[in-house]
Amino acid sequence: MKISRNAVPAILVTLLLGGVTTACGSDPLSVTCEEYLQKPAAEQLDLATRWSAAYHDQVTALDRIAGPGYRSKFLEYCPAHPDDELKELQLSFH
Repeated sequence: MKISRNAVPAILVTLLLGGVTTACGSDPLSVTCEEYLQKPAAEQLDLATRWSAAYHDQVTALDRIAGPGYRSKFLEYCPAHPDDELKELQLSFH
């Protein structure tokens, strides 16, 4: 099979864009509770703040205020649920 000289750069660009999209598209909240508990406090706070945001990559001032409260809730919840992923957790009121 013969590939033209013009096709090679196009294939490389396509492969590179696919890799960038995959890398940028990963959700920071795709961590288990066990992984969360092993992270430094500042990173736990960042993840809790992102979790509270409507869009995980667009944190608002209100999300930053809510972050510490969510971090404390994760620290209560996660030891008993090590395999649960943060992105799967939902808030419920009783």
